[in-house]
Amino acid sequence: MSRAQPPRVRGGVATAGALPRLAALLALGVLGVASPSGATGAVPEPLAASLEVEFLPGEGGRTRVSGVVAVPAADVRLNPYGFYNLQLEGQVTISGRTYDHFAYRFDVPGRVEIAAPLALAFQRSLRPGSFHLEIHVKDVQSGRSARIERLLEVPRVAPLPSPSIDDGAPPSASTAAVAAPAIAPALRIVPPPRVAVGRQRFAVVPRGTDVARVDFSLDGRMLMARTRPPFSVEIDLGERAVRRRLRAEAFDAAGARLGSDEVVLNGEGDGFAVRLRRPPATEQQSRLVHARAEVIAPRGARVDRVELFLDERPVAVLARAPFERTVALASSSPTLLRAVAHLADGTSAEDSVVLNAPNAGQVDVDLVELYTAVVDSRGRPVRGLSERDFRIFEEGQEQRLDRFSEVADLPVHVALVLDTSTSMTLRLPDVRRAASAFLREMVRPHDEVTIVTFDDVPRVRVDFTHDPEMLANGLEGLQARGGTALYDSILFTLDLLQEVRGQRVLVLLSDGLDERSGHTADEVRELARRAAVTLYAIGIVDGRSRAPTIDRPLLERLAEESGGRSYFVSRTSELDDVYAEIEHDVRSRYLLAYYSSHAGETSFRLVDVKLGQPRLAARTIRGYYP
Repeated sequence: MSRAQPPRVRGGVATAGALPRLAALLALGVLGVASPSGATGAVPEPLAASLEVEFLPGEGGRTRVSGVVAVPAADVRLNPYGFYNLQLEGQVTISGRTYDHFAYRFDVPGRVEIAAPLALAFQRSLRPGSFHLEIHVKDVQSGRSARIERLLEVPRVAPLPSPSIDDGAPPSASTAAVAAPAIAPALRIVPPPRVAVGRQRFAVVPRGTDVARVDFSLDGRMLMARTRPPFSVEIDLGERAVRRRLRAEAFDAAGARLGSDEVVLNGEGDGFAVRLRRPPATEQQSRLVHARAEVIAPRGARVDRVELFLDERPVAVLARAPFERTVALASSSPTLLRAVAHLADGTSAEDSVVLNAPNAGQVDVDLVELYTAVVDSRGRPVRGLSERDFRIFEEGQEQRLDRFSEVADLPVHVALVLDTSTSMTLRLPDVRRAASAFLREMVRPHDEVTIVTFDDVPRVRVDFTHDPEMLANGLEGLQARGGTALYDSILFTLDLLQEVRGQRVLVLLSDGLDERSGHTADEVRELARRAAVTLYAIGIVDGRSRAPTIDRPLLERLAEESGGRSYFVSRTSELDDVYAEIEHDVRSRYLLAYYSSHAGETSFRLVDVKLGQPRLAARTIRGYYP
């Protein structure tokens, strides 16, 4: 494996040196920003930082440049919530022209041992040739920074051979002694977030003191070898939640393999699924069955085919939508119908249903849950109502209320979505402070909150958690840059909320019109109808501008149709009152549940909640898709 050479310092400029051992790379190449001679505290003392670079096989004739910047934990400062916050920016130039530019933010828990360096990992894809790499690292809390320069001679790296496949067969007597260490529980990958997109850090916890090296691979391709703790790697997974397989293998100082662990990223929430819509599982089937599969594919992905099986016997291969076919059953006995969808990249998903099951003949019913707010004539939440005060209508037909409760103490899943585009530069400090106060008041131990920020693209800043320190840390160091991808970010967050059940709330704050999204406002409205998520929209408007500065009609409609509310303010000082109203509104709702009398129908169903008391109004979703 080829590696870049560590820098030697000559007059403050890094030049190429000799190739050292991998284990020594982190200890070499320490560079920093020199303080002006005679400075008396005006300039923070520079960070010590070292750079390790490896060249790995890429695609399309390119080479993956995998780098790790190590910063001593003793040189950086913890924030009030127990995290280190570091920013890394890099620029790759060729003949003085910018070839690539990248920026990362790292939030490292302060539980890392003080003697271990903080590892800031990045990856870029470069064509073979000569480049100049410049890295800037900054500790957000102390203001200390470092600059590292490197001349990169990027080689062409041949692809690695395909990894061997363990067929599960027991080892022979001659190999049993050698194979035994491979199954030892030497390490464990810290469980990944539900949705792994963008830049994500994955850490390994060794289960012993013998681990000297951990190799990380993604989908069978080698990523990086870490030779000292913390054994972790940061991977840029892109903006779509795609199913990936991450593997870590541990070795001792002599190179003997100690064990491995493997996790599947985005195993269920990757936006790729197949659902058998026909026939209903509880319906007694004749010898001929019309099967229909619906495929949900990630944006930009191509569905290659859908295969149908009866009791593992292939009966049809469908190459294009609609994916439906009439198939013949061998008997009236219980039969497993299975649909397997394949994307062009080899990813697959499946769904199955048992036909002619023993409980066939039961009525297929849908339980519908409506989280409903009730307000008086002044718009104030009303508590203390009883089941007798509510009447529910679906498609004009009254439904029988099956479950009723106030939801003040029920769990709630909240997605806080914050606009961090360039136009928010001056507002971000107040936005961060108000959002932090809102989360402190809102979140209870049984709640789950995720924080999403967006500029040109949406990013998960904090995955679902109720840990107040993690949430507070996620709001630290917000930076404004780029344009406003409002539509894409709403859709992205609605997708995240589809993976959780119960009361789901999206709180959106933005100050601008959409200018970067690949989706349209119509797509946002349609998915919002399907998602059954309560949306609260906060728009910061510029009262001095005659031209519209925010898509007010869209935000008002999304909030109204989802049972939420919309707020439009001209000053960030008003955010505290808005967040307080949202918190009170969410905690003042009623759960109304009923079994739909329209079971089996797949079209959009309109819902209306009426109240027996005058001057009271109910807010809930306008309807839903079953």
